[in-house]
Amino acid sequence: MYEGHQLFKQFRFLLKNTSFFSHFSRAVWAIQGGGLFVLTVLSFFPPLFHIEEIIFFLLLGLAFLDGLLEGKQIRIGTRIDFPLFLLLAWILLTTPFSLNPEYSFIEWRKLLAQCLVFYWAVYVIREISQRLPVKCPGPFAKWVDWFRNQNPQQRVFLGVLLGAVLLSGFGLTDFIERGGNWQDRNIRAIAPGSDYNWLSTYLVLAMPIVVYWGLTSRGSWEKILSGGIFVLALLTQAASYSRAGWLSSVVQLSSWGLVVGRRFFFVSFFLAIIFVPIAIMGIEQMGYHSDTLDNWTVKTRIEVWNLGVDKIISHPIVGIGYGNNNFQPVLVDSPMGDTPMHLHNMPLMIAVGSGIPGLVFLLWLFVRLGIELFPKKNQINWTDSDTLKLCLGIVLVGFFCRNLFDYMFAGSLAYLFWILMACGIEPLKNIVPKDKKNAFETG
Repeated sequence: MYEGHQLFKQFRFLLKNTSFFSHFSRAVWAIQGGGLFVLTVLSFFPPLFHIEEIIFFLLLGLAFLDGLLEGKQIRIGTRIDFPLFLLLAWILLTTPFSLNPEYSFIEWRKLLAQCLVFYWAVYVIREISQRLPVKCPGPFAKWVDWFRNQNPQQRVFLGVLLGAVLLSGFGLTDFIERGGNWQDRNIRAIAPGSDYNWLSTYLVLAMPIVVYWGLTSRGSWEKILSGGIFVLALLTQAASYSRAGWLSSVVQLSSWGLVVGRRFFFVSFFLAIIFVPIAIMGIEQMGYHSDTLDNWTVKTRIEVWNLGVDKIISHPIVGIGYGNNNFQPVLVDSPMGDTPMHLHNMPLMIAVGSGIPGLVFLLWLFVRLGIELFPKKNQINWTDSDTLKLCLGIVLVGFFCRNLFDYMFAGSLAYLFWILMACGIEPLKNIVPKDKKNAFETG
């Protein structure tokens, strides 16, 4: 074993001094940077999730191979490691006590893969930020070089913009073709291969980034493009008729107002308290949006949440098993009967599935992310990195709010969320010139 290790070290030493390794390493990180962009775009399309998984694990293996050949110790430390590790460890520990241990273990492996996406994205952002871009020959050299000169966070944001415009374009076009209208929500805009819940959650993640990109861009065409994408996304969010999505967007706007201390925000808030109920009563009197204003889904959720609380009381330590589907058998002997229903609440799902300790670790994780992302300095002293972190802090708040009404921390949505969180964890480098006034916080 020792002799084999020594031979490998000698082979690595010889390889590192060849031009082949230099070209190989450059190619690896060009692929990693492009892969980060591709995965961001693919995350907006749930039917492509399995392709996204394959691409991710290939990129992960390639990054690991390059690190192994370079002889570096790959250590990716972040300030959320401890609560994230405790959450993963506790869920795994409670798996044998699950109603369906095999299913819970499969769901835990999915959560582990999501965490790997986060650490891979942090590693890629960190490595690309330290490497000089290489010029590309060929007919598309100008565009390729422009893309390579963008820092990793900017590449991800470009992927979000592209994903948002494609998703919104599909959702709105499909909504109109199926006969959707603005009088009621019998027909809703949906994500391709999925539903309106996923669509609204994607837009909750994307819209703050669209606004940020437009406000911090230097060119007028970029601002116009950003404004157009935002309007398209806003119309699509409205056409999803997801009240939880609407509420999450309002909470995001509120969090921004609270952080920057805008006076007009507080005035608008109190005006909304007065006029929104009046508008709702007026719409109801005219006979529009009877289903939108019906609170039957609220009543159903409250019933299910009460059943979930009962299960927490009876299984407070290890829960009944991690996974959204473990709660379904509980409904059979309840007033809900055989109704296909989940808990529709991520924190409650964790608490029911993995006990109160699991809930504590989950909340600790999100609080830790919030502490990392929301600026603690006076607004006058904010750097470009602080402004970007604020944008992603708003994304975090909206995503958490959305998960209070549905379990959306899964699949490609989770991949997109973790990639965005990695962008906030890693410091920003040279996204906006130092002498440029940043419009995101100053308006």
